[in-house]
Amino acid sequence: MAALPALQALGLFEVLEVRNEGLRALVESSEV
Repeated sequence: MAALPALQALGLFEVLEVRNEGLRALVESSEV
């Protein structure tokens, strides 16, 4: 049962990381 919050936190972190990558790509494309 204790592993569930850890998995949720990991999933949330992955979502934030993907969103961060998307924002970075957006900024780079708008700079050009």
